[in-house]
Amino acid sequence: MKVEPVSQAVGARITGVDLSQVMDDAIFEAIHRAWLDHHVLVFPDQDFSEDDQVRFTQRFGESGTRIRKVGWSEKGRVSHPGTMLISNIREDGKPIGSLPDGEMMYHSDGAFSERPYRYTLLYAIEIPSVGGNTLFANTSKAYDELPEALKSKLANCQGEHMYYANNNQDVATRSLSGKREHPLIVGA
Repeated sequence: MKVEPVSQAVGARITGVDLSQVMDDAIFEAIHRAWLDHHVLVFPDQDFSEDDQVRFTQRFGESGTRIRKVGWSEKGRVSHPGTMLISNIREDGKPIGSLPDGEMMYHSDGAFSERPYRYTLLYAIEIPSVGGNTLFANTSKAYDELPEALKSKLANCQGEHMYYANNNQDVATRSLSGKREHPLIVGA
């Protein structure tokens, strides 16, 4: 297994490991260490099933589930409640996946949950040659660069998070999960 940083701020490329296979504890621990060090990992040239993806992600801990207030467009295409198929493909005029009409705005996966997600795994099957970009930020590194006085001011602050859908509804009925407050700085 080889770990190559892709920038000074965030990300590493990992080669020499097949995520479709059951891996031993030493390989998983090396992957986990790489995640702790780089925050975003890229595993190029993988080919694995949804079951493989779920098995690998469950090594990191409990799998999350998606809150679905409206119909489930991926039904029959994905089976695990934490799996989300993102696609702009339509069959019989209906989307086969979530987010069919464009990119998602800036967000943090699962911040709205009572227990926020610790990890997210994205598996690209087919990507466009232009657009569809996913961007990441290293908030730990950003925090480390703050002046001590600002770190002290932020130490006990809370962030308010809400998952919403259908912006045409009243604000009060938009939330799928209610509002959650979490510490802005964890481990400070």
